[in-house]
Amino acid sequence: MKSYSGIVINQGIVYGNVFKLRQNFREDPKTASKMDQLSVLETALVISTKRLEEQIKTTNMLYSESVSIIFEAHKLMVNDPIILDRARELIKEKHNAYDSYKQAADEVVEQFLRLKNEYIKNRIIDIEDATERVLSEIEELEYDLKTDFQEPKILLLDKMKPSILINLDKETIIGLISEEGSYNQHSGIIVRKRDIPTMVVKGLMNLIGDQDKILLDANEGTVYINPDLDTVDKIMKER
Repeated sequence: MKSYSGIVINQGIVYGNVFKLRQNFREDPKTASKMDQLSVLETALVISTKRLEEQIKTTNMLYSESVSIIFEAHKLMVNDPIILDRARELIKEKHNAYDSYKQAADEVVEQFLRLKNEYIKNRIIDIEDATERVLSEIEELEYDLKTDFQEPKILLLDKMKPSILINLDKETIIGLISEEGSYNQHSGIIVRKRDIPTMVVKGLMNLIGDQDKILLDANEGTVYINPDLDTVDKIMKER
């Protein structure tokens, strides 16, 4: 048994199998062969905006304005004039829609990374989440995660993206571990509102196998890998 310490985002204790989520985008966009790349971009923007509007309505009904306002911000980011003007400029220079929009978004993220303001840095994940939605639509891929497992899982992912966390089925995903994140990110608001035990543990993705079991103790801030059942029972009772 190995154990790792991390940052608690939302308290709770859960035990189960891990599911490692890896989001990989195409290195060779299939839409790059289409003639009108401006049209490809505009279509992706329209679809992304519509889906975010649906998300805003749903979250406002199920949770509160404190959650729906996160996706209001994502809607603004998707249609940010700085990103769009730069993307259109790159497309006119004969770049494809995917590469153009990605480069424009990356340039904005790079500017934010240079700032020393912690609040601004915590918004970077929102920019990435919102713009990756558009990139998925450009490639005609499904962005919103659907969790449909036969048994409950503890989700391990690289970053806490609001669009992923808001759609998790609590009956299927009982806990969450992210390699990156902070308490004050918008994602933290979502997991606390949904009461999903959550921690941030750096570098864990490469230390855990796909068949491993995890005891996530988000009360004490410790993740146990493949603990024996006596240890699980003991910690569960102590907490």
